[in-house]
Amino acid sequence: MEFWHFGVPSIKNIEVMAKKCEDLDFNGLTLTDSQNLSNETYIALTLAARATTRLMLGPGVTNPLTRHAAVTASAIATLQDVSEGRAILGIGRGDSSLFNIGHKPVPPRVFQTYIETLQIYLNGGSLKANGYESQLKWLENTNNKKVPIDVAATGPKIIGVGAMTSERVSFALGADVDRLAWGVSQIEQSILDSNQMISSKPSLGAYLNICVHDDIERAAELVRPGVGIFAHFTGMSGANRDHVN
Repeated sequence: MEFWHFGVPSIKNIEVMAKKCEDLDFNGLTLTDSQNLSNETYIALTLAARATTRLMLGPGVTNPLTRHAAVTASAIATLQDVSEGRAILGIGRGDSSLFNIGHKPVPPRVFQTYIETLQIYLNGGSLKANGYESQLKWLENTNNKKVPIDVAATGPKIIGVGAMTSERVSFALGADVDRLAWGVSQIEQSILDSNQMISSKPSLGAYLNICVHDDIERAAELVRPGVGIFAHFTGMSGANRDHVN
């Protein structure tokens, strides 16, 4: 079991935040990727990597629209190089990063194609891009392990995409046990319905808003922004709203 901290990429304090997470024995630190609302995620993650030695790092989460798949793959592979193997690529359909440039979250089919393309790039493979053979050629000169992809998912279609294309799936379903059990069942059903042989099932995680504080009112204030973010996901098209009060 792993415990990660969810933060915002502030260049001024990211190194202190990352070091504190490592000192508190968190397994990883994930930073939002919303270009209109906070500093550049990959620069912040690079600073975090320089300030730590064990902490796993990654965007939480990026999206398929604001960066070409080759750009995203190169960025996270570079973080893998800098951190000596501690990078994980968190990705979703897009929320505030797209809203603030006038776009909606990408459709599931576009999302799946993007992840499949990422997997080709991150595995060192090549693909045809407008007739050109496209590949991250610099990866040949590294000995890094492949960066795992972690899909953030709320609805059945994206959970299904994650089940079939990624190494990890992290549910944005809140802390209700029945909702999380439903998410797990969607993983199983997606694999069954695909009639495909997969080498291994994705590992599973969940985004949970937790605040430990002696003052309950203060704790509620601290956790409110995160609760609002993930409550918004529940309201998106296709999301499971069972057991939501």
